[in-house]
Amino acid sequence: MHERSLAEDLVRAAGMAAVDEGRFVRSMRIRVGSLSCIDPESLHDQVVWWSQGTIVEGADVHIEVASADLGDRHGAEVRLVSVEVGT
Repeated sequence: MHERSLAEDLVRAAGMAAVDEGRFVRSMRIRVGSLSCIDPESLHDQVVWWSQGTIVEGADVHIEVASADLGDRHGAEVRLVSVEVGT
Protein backbone atom coordinates (compact mmCIF):
# COMPACT_ATOMS: atom_id res chain seq x y z
CA MET A 1 0.00 0.00 0.00
CA HIS A 2 1.79 3.09 -1.27
CA GLU A 3 -0.78 5.36 0.35
CA ARG A 4 0.59 4.66 3.84
CA SER A 5 4.12 5.97 3.34
CA LEU A 6 2.93 8.74 1.07
CA ALA A 7 0.45 9.92 3.71
CA GLU A 8 3.17 9.92 6.37
CA ASP A 9 5.33 12.15 4.18
CA LEU A 10 2.44 14.52 3.39
CA VAL A 11 1.53 14.90 7.09
CA ARG A 12 5.19 15.53 7.95
CA ALA A 13 5.49 18.20 5.24
CA ALA A 14 2.27 19.94 6.30
CA GLY A 15 3.34 19.84 9.94
CA MET A 16 6.72 21.37 9.12
CA ALA A 17 4.99 24.26 7.36
CA ALA A 18 2.92 24.95 10.47
CA VAL A 19 5.80 24.52 12.92
CA ASP A 20 7.82 27.09 10.99
CA GLU A 21 5.07 29.60 11.77
CA GLY A 22 4.33 28.35 15.32
CA ARG A 23 0.80 27.31 14.37
CA PHE A 24 -1.31 24.28 13.53
CA VAL A 25 -2.65 22.99 10.22
CA ARG A 26 -6.23 23.99 9.41
CA SER A 27 -6.40 22.37 5.97
CA MET A 28 -4.28 20.80 3.33
CA ARG A 29 -4.88 20.33 -0.37
CA ILE A 30 -3.38 17.37 -2.19
CA ARG A 31 -3.41 16.78 -5.95
CA VAL A 32 -3.27 13.17 -7.12
CA GLY A 33 -2.32 12.56 -10.74
CA SER A 34 -4.75 10.31 -12.57
CA LEU A 35 -1.83 8.08 -13.61
CA SER A 36 -0.41 7.75 -10.08
CA CYS A 37 -2.19 4.50 -9.14
CA ILE A 38 -3.07 6.09 -5.79
CA ASP A 39 -6.56 5.56 -4.38
CA PRO A 40 -7.70 9.04 -3.21
CA GLU A 41 -10.07 7.65 -0.56
CA SER A 42 -7.40 5.42 0.91
CA LEU A 43 -4.90 8.28 0.85
CA HIS A 44 -7.38 10.51 2.69
CA ASP A 45 -7.91 7.87 5.39
CA GLN A 46 -4.18 7.37 5.80
CA VAL A 47 -3.54 11.13 6.11
CA VAL A 48 -6.19 11.35 8.82
CA TRP A 49 -4.65 8.36 10.62
CA TRP A 50 -1.07 9.68 10.43
CA SER A 51 -2.14 13.12 11.64
CA GLN A 52 -3.45 11.80 14.97
CA GLY A 53 -1.54 13.34 17.85
CA THR A 54 0.19 15.90 15.64
CA ILE A 55 -0.44 19.56 14.83
CA VAL A 56 -2.10 18.33 11.65
CA GLU A 57 -4.83 16.44 13.54
CA GLY A 58 -8.30 17.74 12.73
CA ALA A 59 -7.22 19.49 9.53
CA ASP A 60 -9.56 19.41 6.57
CA VAL A 61 -7.97 17.20 3.93
CA HIS A 62 -8.96 18.00 0.35
CA ILE A 63 -7.82 15.62 -2.35
CA GLU A 64 -8.34 16.45 -5.98
CA VAL A 65 -7.67 14.09 -8.85
CA ALA A 66 -6.00 15.72 -11.83
CA SER A 67 -7.64 14.86 -15.13
CA ALA A 68 -5.98 12.37 -17.41
CA ASP A 69 -3.84 13.97 -20.06
CA LEU A 70 -1.57 11.58 -21.88
CA GLY A 71 0.83 14.42 -22.65
CA ASP A 72 1.04 15.49 -19.00
CA ARG A 73 4.42 14.53 -17.61
CA HIS A 74 3.05 15.17 -14.08
CA GLY A 75 0.17 12.69 -14.40
CA ALA A 76 1.79 10.19 -12.05
CA GLU A 77 2.68 12.71 -9.33
CA VAL A 78 1.11 13.31 -5.95
CA ARG A 79 1.63 16.85 -4.65
CA LEU A 80 0.94 18.76 -1.49
CA VAL A 81 -0.51 21.82 -3.21
CA SER A 82 -1.25 24.02 -0.20
CA VAL A 83 -1.31 24.11 3.58
CA GLU A 84 -3.48 26.54 5.51
CA VAL A 85 -2.29 27.23 9.04
CA GLY A 86 -4.06 28.85 11.96
CA THR A 87 -3.51 29.85 15.56
